[in-house]
Amino acid sequence: MVGTTERDNELRWDGVSAGHYEVYYFKFNDPKQGVAFWFRYTILVPTRGKGRAVGELWGIFFDAEAPGNNRAWKCSYPVEQVHAQRNPFELRIHDAILRHDSARGCIESGAGRVEWDLTLVPDPVGLRNLPSLLYKLPVPTTKVVAPNLSCTWSGTVDMGDRVVDVHNVPGHQAHIWGTKHAARWAWANCNLFEGHDDAVLEALSAQVRIGPVLTPPVSTVYLRVGGDEYRFEGYRQLLAINSLWDVANWSIEAHDRKYQLVAQVTSRPEWMVGVRYQDPDGDTRVCNNTKVANAEVRVLERRGSGAPALLHALRAERTCAFEVVGPEAVSGIPVRI
Repeated sequence: MVGTTERDNELRWDGVSAGHYEVYYFKFNDPKQGVAFWFRYTILVPTRGKGRAVGELWGIFFDAEAPGNNRAWKCSYPVEQVHAQRNPFELRIHDAILRHDSARGCIESGAGRVEWDLTLVPDPVGLRNLPSLLYKLPVPTTKVVAPNLSCTWSGTVDMGDRVVDVHNVPGHQAHIWGTKHAARWAWANCNLFEGHDDAVLEALSAQVRIGPVLTPPVSTVYLRVGGDEYRFEGYRQLLAINSLWDVANWSIEAHDRKYQLVAQVTSRPEWMVGVRYQDPDGDTRVCNNTKVANAEVRVLERRGSGAPALLHALRAERTCAFEVVGPEAVSGIPVRI
Protein backbone atom coordinates (compact mmCIF):
# COMPACT_ATOMS: atom_id res chain seq x y z
CA MET A 1 0.00 0.00 0.00
CA VAL A 2 1.64 3.23 -1.14
CA GLY A 3 1.21 6.10 1.32
CA THR A 4 0.20 9.65 0.43
CA THR A 5 3.67 11.06 0.93
CA GLU A 6 5.21 8.39 -1.31
CA ARG A 7 2.68 9.18 -4.03
CA ASP A 8 3.88 12.78 -3.91
CA ASN A 9 7.27 11.51 -5.09
CA GLU A 10 5.87 9.91 -8.25
CA LEU A 11 7.41 11.20 -11.49
CA ARG A 12 5.22 13.77 -13.29
CA TRP A 13 7.04 13.69 -16.64
CA ASP A 14 5.28 11.41 -19.11
CA GLY A 15 8.56 10.33 -20.70
CA VAL A 16 7.75 12.03 -24.01
CA SER A 17 6.67 15.67 -23.71
CA ALA A 18 9.17 18.50 -24.22
CA GLY A 19 9.24 21.66 -22.12
CA HIS A 20 9.44 20.06 -18.67
CA TYR A 21 11.79 20.00 -15.71
CA GLU A 22 11.61 17.88 -12.59
CA VAL A 23 13.75 17.92 -9.47
CA TYR A 24 14.15 15.66 -6.46
CA TYR A 25 16.45 16.96 -3.78
CA PHE A 26 17.36 16.13 -0.22
CA LYS A 27 19.50 17.72 2.44
CA PHE A 28 20.68 16.94 5.94
CA ASN A 29 22.79 18.52 8.68
CA ASP A 30 25.05 16.88 11.22
CA PRO A 31 25.52 19.53 13.91
CA LYS A 32 28.07 17.44 15.84
CA GLN A 33 30.41 17.38 12.85
CA GLY A 34 29.40 20.87 11.68
CA VAL A 35 28.62 19.70 8.14
CA ALA A 36 25.68 19.57 5.75
CA PHE A 37 24.95 18.01 2.35
CA TRP A 38 22.52 18.73 -0.48
CA PHE A 39 21.93 16.28 -3.34
CA ARG A 40 19.75 16.80 -6.39
CA TYR A 41 18.37 14.36 -9.00
CA THR A 42 17.21 16.40 -12.00
CA ILE A 43 15.42 15.83 -15.30
CA LEU A 44 15.54 18.63 -17.88
CA VAL A 45 13.59 18.25 -21.12
CA PRO A 46 14.07 21.47 -23.12
CA THR A 47 11.50 22.89 -25.49
CA ARG A 48 12.17 21.85 -29.06
CA GLY A 49 15.34 23.37 -30.48
CA LYS A 50 16.72 24.34 -27.05
CA GLY A 51 19.05 21.40 -26.48
CA ARG A 52 19.00 17.74 -25.55
CA ALA A 53 17.08 16.16 -22.70
CA VAL A 54 19.25 15.08 -19.78
CA GLY A 55 19.22 13.53 -16.35
CA GLU A 56 21.61 15.18 -13.90
CA LEU A 57 23.09 14.57 -10.47
CA TRP A 58 24.19 17.50 -8.29
CA GLY A 59 25.79 17.64 -4.89
CA ILE A 60 27.10 20.28 -2.48
CA PHE A 61 29.04 19.87 0.75
CA PHE A 62 28.85 22.66 3.35
CA ASP A 63 31.37 23.04 6.16
CA ALA A 64 29.81 25.27 8.82
CA GLU A 65 33.09 25.95 10.59
CA ALA A 66 35.34 26.32 7.53
CA PRO A 67 33.26 27.41 4.50
CA GLY A 68 36.41 27.51 2.39
CA ASN A 69 36.07 23.71 2.35
CA ASN A 70 32.67 23.84 0.62
CA ARG A 71 32.53 21.72 -2.54
CA ALA A 72 30.11 21.22 -5.44
CA TRP A 73 29.72 18.46 -8.04
CA LYS A 74 27.55 17.87 -11.10
CA CYS A 75 27.32 15.32 -13.92
CA SER A 76 24.87 14.85 -16.80
CA TYR A 77 23.57 11.82 -18.70
CA PRO A 78 21.30 11.37 -21.74
CA VAL A 79 17.66 11.22 -20.67
CA GLU A 80 17.55 7.64 -21.93
CA GLN A 81 19.43 6.78 -18.73
CA VAL A 82 16.52 8.04 -16.60
CA HIS A 83 14.10 5.36 -15.39
CA ALA A 84 11.26 5.60 -12.90
CA GLN A 85 8.65 3.35 -11.34
CA ARG A 86 5.63 4.19 -9.24
CA ASN A 87 4.89 1.33 -6.85
CA PRO A 88 7.12 1.42 -4.94
CA PHE A 89 8.60 4.77 -5.98
CA GLU A 90 12.06 4.60 -7.50
CA LEU A 91 14.01 7.01 -9.71
CA ARG A 92 17.23 6.00 -11.45
CA ILE A 93 19.62 8.35 -13.21
CA HIS A 94 22.50 6.31 -14.61
CA ASP A 95 23.62 4.25 -11.57
CA ALA A 96 22.14 6.60 -8.96
CA ILE A 97 18.93 5.55 -7.22
CA LEU A 98 16.42 7.53 -5.17
CA ARG A 99 13.66 5.77 -3.28
CA HIS A 100 11.19 7.06 -0.71
CA ASP A 101 13.39 5.66 2.08
CA SER A 102 16.92 5.62 0.63
CA ALA A 103 19.35 7.22 -1.80
CA ARG A 104 22.63 6.18 -3.33
CA GLY A 105 24.74 7.45 -6.18
CA CYS A 106 28.03 8.84 -7.37
CA ILE A 107 29.14 12.01 -9.13
CA GLU A 108 32.47 12.40 -10.89
CA SER A 109 33.27 15.89 -12.10
CA GLY A 110 36.09 18.39 -12.33
CA ALA A 111 35.68 18.94 -8.59
CA GLY A 112 36.44 15.28 -7.94
CA ARG A 113 34.24 12.40 -6.85
CA VAL A 114 31.49 12.06 -4.26
CA GLU A 115 29.58 8.89 -3.47
CA TRP A 116 26.61 8.50 -1.12
CA ASP A 117 24.79 5.50 0.34
CA LEU A 118 22.01 6.64 2.67
CA THR A 119 18.74 5.59 4.25
CA LEU A 120 16.03 7.78 5.71
CA VAL A 121 13.13 7.38 8.08
CA PRO A 122 10.23 8.90 6.07
CA ASP A 123 7.97 11.62 7.41
CA PRO A 124 4.45 10.16 7.76
CA VAL A 125 2.87 13.56 7.13
CA GLY A 126 4.81 15.46 4.46
CA LEU A 127 3.72 18.85 3.13
CA ARG A 128 1.99 20.28 0.09
CA ASN A 129 3.12 23.90 0.04
CA LEU A 130 0.27 25.22 -2.14
CA PRO A 131 -3.54 25.11 -1.93
CA SER A 132 -4.78 21.83 -3.44
CA LEU A 133 -6.45 23.36 -6.50
CA LEU A 134 -3.19 24.93 -7.70
CA TYR A 135 -1.68 21.48 -8.25
CA LYS A 136 -4.36 20.82 -10.89
CA LEU A 137 -4.08 24.12 -12.77
CA PRO A 138 -1.38 25.18 -15.30
CA VAL A 139 -0.40 28.05 -12.98
CA PRO A 140 1.85 28.37 -11.15
CA THR A 141 4.29 26.93 -13.67
CA THR A 142 6.25 25.26 -10.86
CA LYS A 143 4.71 22.87 -8.33
CA VAL A 144 6.45 21.87 -5.10
CA VAL A 145 5.74 19.21 -2.50
CA ALA A 146 7.80 17.91 0.42
CA PRO A 147 7.06 14.19 0.77
CA ASN A 148 9.64 14.03 3.56
CA LEU A 149 9.33 17.46 5.11
CA SER A 150 11.23 16.42 8.23
CA CYS A 151 13.04 13.11 8.34
CA THR A 152 16.26 11.54 9.60
CA TRP A 153 19.15 10.28 7.47
CA SER A 154 21.81 7.65 8.15
CA GLY A 155 24.70 6.34 6.08
CA THR A 156 27.92 7.43 4.44
CA VAL A 157 29.12 10.15 2.08
CA ASP A 158 32.58 9.50 0.62
CA MET A 159 34.33 12.54 -0.87
CA GLY A 160 37.60 10.71 -1.59
CA ASP A 161 39.79 12.49 0.93
CA ARG A 162 37.06 12.57 3.57
CA VAL A 163 34.35 10.12 4.59
CA VAL A 164 31.38 11.46 6.55
CA ASP A 165 29.28 8.96 8.51
CA VAL A 166 25.92 10.13 9.82
CA HIS A 167 23.35 8.46 12.06
CA ASN A 168 19.77 9.71 12.41
CA VAL A 169 20.60 13.30 11.54
CA PRO A 170 17.77 15.73 10.70
CA GLY A 171 17.02 16.31 7.04
CA HIS A 172 14.44 16.97 4.35
CA GLN A 173 13.42 15.67 0.90
CA ALA A 174 11.28 17.46 -1.68
CA HIS A 175 9.96 17.12 -5.22
CA ILE A 176 9.52 19.96 -7.74
CA TRP A 177 8.23 19.93 -11.31
CA GLY A 178 7.01 22.34 -13.93
CA THR A 179 7.58 24.18 -17.18
CA LYS A 180 9.33 27.34 -15.96
CA HIS A 181 10.97 28.56 -12.76
CA ALA A 182 9.77 31.68 -10.99
CA ALA A 183 11.70 34.87 -11.77
CA ARG A 184 12.87 35.31 -8.15
CA TRP A 185 12.35 33.35 -4.97
CA ALA A 186 13.53 32.68 -1.44
CA TRP A 187 13.14 29.38 0.39
CA ALA A 188 14.04 28.12 3.84
CA ASN A 189 13.71 24.84 5.69
CA CYS A 190 14.90 24.08 9.19
CA ASN A 191 14.31 21.14 11.55
CA LEU A 192 17.30 21.73 13.81
CA PHE A 193 16.14 24.34 16.30
CA GLU A 194 17.92 24.52 19.65
CA GLY A 195 15.96 22.61 22.31
CA HIS A 196 13.07 21.80 19.95
CA ASP A 197 13.69 18.44 18.28
CA ASP A 198 10.09 18.27 17.05
CA ALA A 199 10.05 21.64 15.24
CA VAL A 200 10.21 22.17 11.48
CA LEU A 201 9.86 25.37 9.44
CA GLU A 202 9.18 25.56 5.70
CA ALA A 203 8.86 28.96 4.00
CA LEU A 204 8.69 29.97 0.35
CA SER A 205 8.26 33.34 -1.40
CA ALA A 206 8.28 33.67 -5.18
CA GLN A 207 7.78 36.32 -7.84
CA VAL A 208 6.86 35.62 -11.43
CA ARG A 209 7.18 37.82 -14.47
CA ILE A 210 4.10 38.62 -16.54
CA GLY A 211 5.44 40.37 -19.60
CA PRO A 212 7.68 43.18 -18.29
CA VAL A 213 5.97 43.22 -14.87
CA LEU A 214 7.31 41.41 -11.80
CA THR A 215 4.46 40.36 -9.51
CA PRO A 216 4.50 40.93 -5.73
CA PRO A 217 5.82 37.96 -3.73
CA VAL A 218 3.48 35.00 -3.37
CA SER A 219 4.34 33.28 -0.09
CA THR A 220 3.54 30.28 2.07
CA VAL A 221 4.79 29.53 5.60
CA TYR A 222 4.40 26.34 7.62
CA LEU A 223 5.59 25.60 11.15
CA ARG A 224 5.19 22.44 13.19
CA VAL A 225 6.24 22.56 16.85
CA GLY A 226 5.13 20.96 20.09
CA GLY A 227 2.44 18.94 18.36
CA ASP A 228 0.86 22.10 16.88
CA GLU A 229 0.75 23.20 13.25
CA TYR A 230 0.71 26.78 12.02
CA ARG A 231 -0.24 27.05 8.35
CA PHE A 232 -0.18 30.29 6.40
CA GLU A 233 -0.96 29.06 2.90
CA GLY A 234 -4.57 29.93 2.11
CA TYR A 235 -5.57 31.88 -0.98
CA ARG A 236 -5.99 35.12 0.98
CA GLN A 237 -2.60 34.69 2.64
CA LEU A 238 -0.57 34.00 -0.51
CA LEU A 239 -0.24 37.73 -1.17
CA ALA A 240 -0.74 38.96 2.39
CA ILE A 241 2.46 37.59 3.94
CA ASN A 242 5.12 40.26 4.33
CA SER A 243 8.34 38.96 2.80
CA LEU A 244 11.55 40.87 2.08
CA TRP A 245 14.82 39.18 1.18
CA ASP A 246 18.33 39.38 -0.17
CA VAL A 247 21.22 36.92 0.11
CA ALA A 248 22.05 38.07 3.65
CA ASN A 249 18.63 38.38 5.23
CA TRP A 250 15.01 37.27 4.90
CA SER A 251 12.24 38.81 6.99
CA ILE A 252 8.85 37.09 7.05
CA GLU A 253 5.66 38.05 8.83
CA ALA A 254 2.51 35.97 8.47
CA HIS A 255 -0.77 36.10 10.37
CA ASP A 256 -4.32 34.86 10.45
CA ARG A 257 -7.20 35.72 12.78
CA LYS A 258 -5.57 34.00 15.75
CA TYR A 259 -1.82 33.66 15.25
CA GLN A 260 1.13 35.72 14.06
CA LEU A 261 4.43 34.21 12.92
CA VAL A 262 7.58 36.32 12.60
CA ALA A 263 10.76 34.79 11.17
CA GLN A 264 14.24 36.04 10.34
CA VAL A 265 16.77 34.04 8.32
CA THR A 266 20.33 35.34 8.04
CA SER A 267 23.39 34.23 6.10
CA ARG A 268 26.77 35.40 4.82
CA PRO A 269 28.18 35.25 1.27
CA GLU A 270 30.98 32.88 2.31
CA TRP A 271 28.40 30.36 3.57
CA MET A 272 26.71 30.20 0.16
CA VAL A 273 27.38 28.30 -3.05
CA GLY A 274 26.04 29.60 -6.37
CA VAL A 275 24.51 27.19 -8.90
CA ARG A 276 22.83 27.88 -12.23
CA TYR A 277 19.34 26.55 -13.00
CA GLN A 278 18.04 26.27 -16.55
CA ASP A 279 14.46 26.52 -17.76
CA PRO A 280 13.20 24.28 -20.56
CA ASP A 281 13.07 27.37 -22.81
CA GLY A 282 16.76 28.13 -22.16
CA ASP A 283 16.38 30.93 -19.60
CA THR A 284 18.62 30.64 -16.55
CA ARG A 285 18.52 31.59 -12.87
CA VAL A 286 21.30 31.68 -10.27
CA CYS A 287 20.55 29.99 -6.96
CA ASN A 288 22.62 31.13 -3.97
CA ASN A 289 22.34 28.21 -1.61
CA THR A 290 23.43 27.39 1.93
CA LYS A 291 22.48 24.77 4.48
CA VAL A 292 24.19 26.53 7.39
CA ALA A 293 22.21 29.77 7.81
CA ASN A 294 20.73 31.10 11.05
CA ALA A 295 17.02 31.37 11.83
CA GLU A 296 14.80 32.84 14.52
CA VAL A 297 11.04 32.21 14.67
CA ARG A 298 8.39 33.53 17.03
CA VAL A 299 4.71 32.55 17.20
CA LEU A 300 2.26 34.83 18.99
CA GLU A 301 -1.41 34.33 19.81
CA ARG A 302 -3.90 37.16 19.72
CA ARG A 303 -6.05 37.30 22.83
CA GLY A 304 -8.82 39.85 22.75
CA SER A 305 -7.76 43.49 22.99
CA GLY A 306 -4.61 42.76 25.00
CA ALA A 307 -1.06 42.27 23.82
CA PRO A 308 -0.38 39.06 21.89
CA ALA A 309 1.00 36.16 23.96
CA LEU A 310 4.26 34.54 22.94
CA LEU A 311 3.68 30.81 22.33
CA HIS A 312 6.99 29.72 20.79
CA ALA A 313 10.45 31.22 20.35
CA LEU A 314 12.82 29.14 18.21
CA ARG A 315 16.45 29.65 17.30
CA ALA A 316 18.75 27.80 14.90
CA GLU A 317 22.44 28.55 14.54
CA ARG A 318 24.19 27.40 11.35
CA THR A 319 21.59 24.67 10.72
CA CYS A 320 18.96 26.33 8.48
CA ALA A 321 18.70 25.72 4.73
CA PHE A 322 18.30 28.99 2.84
CA GLU A 323 18.37 29.85 -0.84
CA VAL A 324 17.85 33.03 -2.80
CA VAL A 325 17.33 32.84 -6.55
CA GLY A 326 17.40 35.53 -9.22
CA PRO A 327 18.44 36.16 -12.82
CA GLU A 328 22.06 37.14 -12.12
CA ALA A 329 25.02 36.01 -10.03
CA VAL A 330 25.68 37.89 -6.80
CA SER A 331 29.06 39.48 -6.18
CA GLY A 332 31.09 37.51 -3.66
CA ILE A 333 29.24 34.22 -4.21
CA PRO A 334 31.00 32.06 -6.81
CA VAL A 335 28.84 30.02 -9.20
CA ARG A 336 30.28 26.51 -8.89
CA ILE A 337 27.73 24.55 -10.93
